[in-house]
Amino acid sequence: MARSFLLASVLASALAAASASAQAVDSMPTARFPNACSTGLLGGGPTCPFEQRLVVELQTNGPGAPPELRAVVGVGAAAAGVFALSLDRATANDSLFYAVVHVERDAAGSYSLRTGLAGARAPGAACGGTATGGSRDLAFGAFLATQVTQLVRCAQTQRQAR
Repeated sequence: MARSFLLASVLASALAAASASAQAVDSMPTARFPNACSTGLLGGGPTCPFEQRLVVELQTNGPGAPPELRAVVGVGAAAAGVFALSLDRATANDSLFYAVVHVERDAAGSYSLRTGLAGARAPGAACGGTATGGSRDLAFGAFLATQVTQLVRCAQTQRQAR
C-alpha cells in the first residue's frame, strides 16, 4: 500500500510539473487535481456527476504486472480530469461506454499495452492503441499514466459525440 501511494504521489507530481507553465527555479511544483467533487480523491470520486467519472477496466497479465497499476490508472485519469471507476463499481449507465487498458508485463520489464473502448455505446475502433517495450517500474508507471490520460481524453470526446 505504501509503495502504491509513493508511486501515485511521484507520478502525480511529475504530471503536475510537466503540465505546469514555466516556474522560477527556486519554486517547488505542487500537484493539483481537477474535479475533486469535494471528495478529496484524485479526479473526484465514484459519486461525482457522470461527466466527471469514467469506467477504466484494467486487465493485467504476467508476473511483472504489480497491483499498483490500478493507482497509476487513477493518476492518469485524474490528469484528464475524471475519476476512474473500476468496472465492478460501475452503474448500468457507466458500463455502456468505458475504457479498457490491457497490460502484459514480464518479470524482466518487457511490456505490451493495448487500449480501447468497450460497452454497448462505444464506437468499435475509436481510441484504440498498442505499445510494446521495456522499462523499469517508475518509467513504465509514468508511461502508463500518460497513455491512460490520452485514452480518457479520447473517451471523453467520443462520449460527448454520442
